[in-house]
Amino acid sequence: MESADFKEGVILPDGGYLPMKEGHLHTLMNVTGIPEAKLWEMIPKDDSPLFWLIAYTGCVITDLNSSVGMKMTEAQRATYDSLVTRGIITDKYYDITEERKKRAELEKQRAAE
Repeated sequence: MESADFKEGVILPDGGYLPMKEGHLHTLMNVTGIPEAKLWEMIPKDDSPLFWLIAYTGCVITDLNSSVGMKMTEAQRATYDSLVTRGIITDKYYDITEERKKRAELEKQRAAE
């Protein structure tokens, strides 16, 4: 495969890499192994399905210009660095860990009300 085939995909927590075929959202849904209808029931209506799935799966999504995920595992970091070093993706990582922590706290507050 050429490098271009790897610019958009998903880095699994174990460092494995899935080139994207159906879009990031559907790729993450497939990673869960949970039926799509059940996943939609699990995702809060007022939350970003993509960000929720990133947090739920622990995966990192990659694109040519940027990547998004939670705090990376060592294996994810190695795969990410390898993709960057080879010029397949740009070294622009958006860590949404703090945003997701705030979101979880908000959910706890709402549940307590």
